[in-house]
Amino acid sequence: MATSGSEKIFSLTEAGIKSADIKVIVTMIFVILLFGSFISFMLSVVNSLGLYEMTKTLGIKSKWFAFFPFFRSVAFGKLADCAKGTATSFFRKILLILNVMYFSLLIIGLVGFHLGFVDTVFKADEILLKNGTVKVSVLSPLLVPVIIIGISLVIYLIYRVFYYICICRIFSAFAPKKTVVYTVFSVLFPFIAPLFLFFIRKNKPVFPRREGYNYFSEGQNNG
Repeated sequence: MATSGSEKIFSLTEAGIKSADIKVIVTMIFVILLFGSFISFMLSVVNSLGLYEMTKTLGIKSKWFAFFPFFRSVAFGKLADCAKGTATSFFRKILLILNVMYFSLLIIGLVGFHLGFVDTVFKADEILLKNGTVKVSVLSPLLVPVIIIGISLVIYLIYRVFYYICICRIFSAFAPKKTVVYTVFSVLFPFIAPLFLFFIRKNKPVFPRREGYNYFSEGQNNG
C-alpha cells in the first residue's frame, strides 16, 4: 500500500486506536460465537435424544453414542446404514472421520488466527508509519491459519453432503411419507433437522428391528 508524500497516511496509532481496543472487539466476537455455540448445544441435546430413541428402537448396542460429540456421528451413521436393511458401516465411518477432521482443523486455525491477529495488525501499522508503505507479506503470519480454516470449511461442506444423504435415509425409514418435505426443510433450515429427528423418534421404522447392528438380516424380526 504505497502513498505519495502529500497524501495523509492512515494510522491506527494516530487515530487513537489501541491494541487493547482491538482485543476488546475480538473478544466480543468470540462472546457472540459462544452464544451461538450455546444455541447449537441445545439443539444438539434435542438431536441426541432423537437419535438415542431411534437407535434404541433398532436395538443398536452403541445407542449411548448419541450423547457424545464425534461418537454421535457413529450413531447417526448407523441409523443411515441400516435404513435400507443392510449391515454396512460406510456412513458411520465417513461421518466420524470428517467430523473429527473438520473440528480439529477449525479449532487449530481459529486459535492460530486469534493469537496472531492483533500483533500482526500493529506490526503492519508500525511499518506503515515508518516507511509510508507496507507489504502484504507482513500479514503472512495469518496466512497459515486462514488456509487451515479454509480447508476445515471444505471438509465441513463434504460432511454436510454426507449428512443430508444420511438424514434422508433416516427419514425414509422413520417418516417415509414425509421424507422429501423433511429433507428439503432440513437442507434449507439446518436448525430444524434436530427437531424433526426428535419428533419422529418414537415412530415405528419401516424395516425390521435388530438385536445388534451386525446381526441383522432383512426380513427377520428380532424385536
